[in-house]
Amino acid sequence: MAILYCLSCSRHKSDNACPDDTYQYKSFANSKIDTQTVNNSYVTYGITNGDKVVFQYQHIKSICQLASDGGYTETVVFELPAGTSNFSVSDHEFKNINIWYRMSCFCPFVGDQSIEQGTLQGHRLGTGLWHIQGSVSIPGKSGTISINADFPTP
Repeated sequence: MAILYCLSCSRHKSDNACPDDTYQYKSFANSKIDTQTVNNSYVTYGITNGDKVVFQYQHIKSICQLASDGGYTETVVFELPAGTSNFSVSDHEFKNINIWYRMSCFCPFVGDQSIEQGTLQGHRLGTGLWHIQGSVSIPGKSGTISINADFPTP
């Protein structure tokens, strides 16, 4: 029987015209990322019981007062073998950490996307945290997501 632990941290970024953005950093022990193809149309991922550690970054953009449909959440997830104490991956090595991107908003869901470009590195700190930093290119968009944060150690 696997035991699932979930820990999280968050921080806020202020914008005078809109509510604060929220950034969340979570990790899940005894987990893995599973994918499935839905209706032969799109791929979606889920975090399930497993033998790895899954890390999750979320940027939650709050709805501005005058926006008719605003607000969205961007999520990046990836997994590492349990017991790992440091890592460094880029581009073609991303398949080794099963890294995915999801956009949640008031828009049609087009599926989750595998990330194939960028760099990520991290190491376990002695304070019960992982420090993870890097930048990943968002598939099908011209933007990137930069991460430079401490994630809780599961």
